[in-house]
Amino acid sequence: MVICLEFANTVDRRPTPAPVDRLTGYADLAGWAAGVGLLSPREARALADRARRQPAATAEVMRQAMRAREAIYRVISAVASRRPPRSADLDVINAAVSAAQTWSRIAPRGGGFSRQWVGNRWALDRMLWPIAQSVEDLLTSTELIAVRECAAPDCGRLFIDTSRNRTRRWCDMRACGNRAKVRRFYARRRVRRANPARRRSGGGR
Repeated sequence: MVICLEFANTVDRRPTPAPVDRLTGYADLAGWAAGVGLLSPREARALADRARRQPAATAEVMRQAMRAREAIYRVISAVASRRPPRSADLDVINAAVSAAQTWSRIAPRGGGFSRQWVGNRWALDRMLWPIAQSVEDLLTSTELIAVRECAAPDCGRLFIDTSRNRTRRWCDMRACGNRAKVRRFYARRRVRRANPARRRSGGGR
């Protein structure tokens, strides 16, 4: 799981006129963070309760979160389609990364090292720190060349193409890929119905 991509994908149906945002409030953000392992369920509930008591601070965290999410999406989408990213979006990401590094430390773990977050456990924005670190790691890794955007016209989800020949087009073959196959099937059938003379003459072979 690539956390920053999961975060960018919290808007469903992005390319359509009616996208669906799954993070409409802080409780949604905390719940999502728990779902991907950035928080424990207990921490998510406690932070959501804390957020209700601090509306001004919570509104600012949500503004930062949504701004970072959209910048991440636009930059990664640009990479996937081989377009240069907007400098303004990179500025937003760099600001988020810089803020996260304030709370990041390298510490011994087992026989090696790991990154630890040493900031206030109950900081309302604490789930944004590993998201920022995740996008920095992705943008500076060799894995970046495998980033794709789902080809389904009503999806737009970002994913890492792990197929052997790097030709995967859909985020999920069982969902978007299958729907694409069904659309192509019905499109071909409509063409055949619209051209009965072509079928009788054998032109469809």
